[in-house]
Amino acid sequence: MSYQSAFSLALKTFKCVDSFFLLDIMTSQSPETIPEQKKHAQYYSDIARVRKHAADEGRKAAKLFEKSEKYKAKALKYTQKAVEHREKIEKVKLKINKCDEKISKRKAELSGTEPGSKKEGIKATIGKYEHRISKCKLKMQILEKKAADDVETSAKLKEKSVKLLEQSNEHKTESEELTKRADRLERADAEEKQPQPQESVIDD
Repeated sequence: MSYQSAFSLALKTFKCVDSFFLLDIMTSQSPETIPEQKKHAQYYSDIARVRKHAADEGRKAAKLFEKSEKYKAKALKYTQKAVEHREKIEKVKLKINKCDEKISKRKAELSGTEPGSKKEGIKATIGKYEHRISKCKLKMQILEKKAADDVETSAKLKEKSVKLLEQSNEHKTESEELTKRADRLERADAEEKQPQPQESVIDD
């Protein structure tokens, strides 16, 4: 018999013996251990189910928190726009005040001027300033409307952000509670697996 043939025969024999050995271990379990195995299998199933539920709740919480932050950021943008509109309104008010001052000055000049081309020129200048004031007031109304709309939009977005954050916190709390429950089940399963100390019997 060649070396390779002998080695192949020995390998087949080892596999056969090994298979019988495993079969003997599997069939040698006592009936008392079967309920214990079922109990641990149930623990494992419950733990996996609870942890999956906790993970799902965690993902929901994260998505809702992300949405809440987006609405919050949008609300902040609208608030900033409203502030910018108000700053523009203040600048327009300054222009109106300057026009009023120039009109007052021209009117003072007008009262001391003799009738003629110069007086008509002053009147025309006053008319230009008054027209500019009218345009500025119209611009102010538009800016005030925009600022009010932006404030209202910002308030609505903030409200949505707060609601989403509340929902996110609810799912987060649920996820944490489920994780604690899974941890308790794991501890209970570990305690069940620990061998119980046998009571010693003392002969009288």
